[in-house]
Amino acid sequence: MAKIVILDDHHDLCLSIQCRLSMNGHDVRTSSVGDEAIDIGHLFQPDVLITDWRLDCGYDGLEVAEAFRFANQRIKTILITGHSIKEIENHCSTAQIFKTIRKPFSLEEIASSVEDALIQDDIGLTSN
Repeated sequence: MAKIVILDDHHDLCLSIQCRLSMNGHDVRTSSVGDEAIDIGHLFQPDVLITDWRLDCGYDGLEVAEAFRFANQRIKTILITGHSIKEIENHCSTAQIFKTIRKPFSLEEIASSVEDALIQDDIGLTSN
């Protein structure tokens, strides 16, 4: 089991992803606000952050990812976006993004990407 934070300003999308990942046994927290997500991240110490790139909360996903990385160098960030991946490619390498997924995506694609991130670091794959 891994700890995961999901940040997207579309609350329904957060809940859909949370439900899917919880079915895999992960402990998942959600937020639609950057400040709140950063607070959750510092207290919860997640293994994976899933964040939208463009947020309506004064932050973008890359800024939130950097704040999480400051507290936890091993965190894996999955960036989701409706924009062209080519458009944000340079920013992603600077922010050490594990994977970028373009919207629309399937919940299976998100779940698979989380498992890939966990396998790469051998995080949380033991069953209870």
